[in-house]
Amino acid sequence: MQTVLLLTFGQYTPLHSEGWVSNPAAAFAGGLKPTPRNYGTSCFLPPGRVIYPVVAKATSTRELTLEEIEDRRQLEHMVPLFLAFLFPYIDYRGVLVLGLLGLVYSLYVSPRWVQVTTRPEERNRISIAKLSYTLASLSVLLCFHRRIYIGAGAFAVLAVGDALSNLVGRKIGGARFPYNRRKTVAGFLAFSVGGTLASWVVILWNAPAEAGYPATTLLLSCALVASVCAVVETLPTPVDDNITIVWVAAALFWLLFSIEPNDGSRALMRWISSIAFRQG
Repeated sequence: MQTVLLLTFGQYTPLHSEGWVSNPAAAFAGGLKPTPRNYGTSCFLPPGRVIYPVVAKATSTRELTLEEIEDRRQLEHMVPLFLAFLFPYIDYRGVLVLGLLGLVYSLYVSPRWVQVTTRPEERNRISIAKLSYTLASLSVLLCFHRRIYIGAGAFAVLAVGDALSNLVGRKIGGARFPYNRRKTVAGFLAFSVGGTLASWVVILWNAPAEAGYPATTLLLSCALVASVCAVVETLPTPVDDNITIVWVAAALFWLLFSIEPNDGSRALMRWISSIAFRQG
């Protein structure tokens, strides 16, 4: 959206907000006449009125649609996950510093300066959703800082799974859950697949080699955790899902990784095989 501004008595007055005026005579039939200025456009002055004729350059201020804002918001939801690749090289103090920077971003920078990801009702005020995302992620990372791969895996499930659920659910739509008509089956599947792959990669990166977790077992564990969290995300609970998802994921990862790797591999494989057999 292009806006031509005229400085009149110290005030900026928008004269036209839909683009350049191609036919001033028709557009301003009420007595306004165009007066050429030096910016490749015109300012329009009421006849007989004393005005300081200063014209500002036109700027592009096209309002984003709510759909576009949501698309960009989900990308913002996923981008912080790249910080998880730093975790093997920093201790809990480094994680805390990153978390504090995230708080500054969610409390001040994003709602005021990153308008492309901010819903209209959140502008110039605290975004509860962004704040809960930051605090929930930071809390699990600090709680499991000695086994950072657990917190990192839970963070990945939240960052990617929740974002893809929103994106795919809005873009594809389709069948919805009877107990929550806002949630779609397509979004549930996107959450499960995206959360599985993201947490698998992040855990493989952060888990120490001596942990002894085979990649296949990790993938199956991540699939189980992501699927449970996808179900949690569909539930119409009063608690922000940023909190429930990340903490359910962390608790499940902690439980699975507390099992001896070999015993856990065999038990998990038997469990999945039994489900597949019943479905068949």
